[in-house]
Amino acid sequence: MLKGALQPLSCVVTVPFTLLFPSLTTFFLYHVFSKQNDKILSFKKGLKFDFKAMLGTEILYLLGLIALFQYFCYKASEFIEVYKYKAVRNPTLQIATPEQLEYSHDLTTLISTIAVIIIVLQIIIMAYSFIKAYDVDKRVSTEHPLKVVFSTIFRNLPVYILFTVVLIYVFTVIETYFAKYKLLHIEGYILGKDNFDPAITFMVIRIIVLHISIYALNLFTFCALNIRAKLKFKN
Repeated sequence: MLKGALQPLSCVVTVPFTLLFPSLTTFFLYHVFSKQNDKILSFKKGLKFDFKAMLGTEILYLLGLIALFQYFCYKASEFIEVYKYKAVRNPTLQIATPEQLEYSHDLTTLISTIAVIIIVLQIIIMAYSFIKAYDVDKRVSTEHPLKVVFSTIFRNLPVYILFTVVLIYVFTVIETYFAKYKLLHIEGYILGKDNFDPAITFMVIRIIVLHISIYALNLFTFCALNIRAKLKFKN
């Protein structure tokens, strides 16, 4: 299982697909976990989808993303207007001023809140899609799948909360160091020095962290739904 989580090439596939089509990724990962496929990009026979369930969850998820994006644009515009209003009344060079710090804090809080909502949506879709994948695989019909989904989430709520907090903390650390090295790069550019540009390196780090998080969260949800009996670890 660890091999699948750490395969670098799979990051290119799993991260964008999970962020846009989480149900599709979950159906595939059900196949990975249940068929003991330790190569996440290697397809084996038996991959099945519940197209109706997948389409329904994707539509709801994309509508949720659109609503969150609209809310983000509205609040971000509001924050920048407040910042401009206060900055005009503070006739100092706008570098690390209280107005900038307040704007940065408000924007970070907004992004963190939206990230938590997206993680919650992802968890719900993961659990529901795993149930539907199991139904297709076993040719059964789970009664009240949404009830099973929410009861599973509430039973394991401390773990999900811990996962969310740790993930946000990790990304806070990553973004802090990115901002630090970016400032050094800009300073070096102004002074005519050839400094390290962190853009590509930190983008790769973000993608790898997201990929491992997606894989781990799917695996935990898979096991939390009591489908763990299908996991058969190799000697």
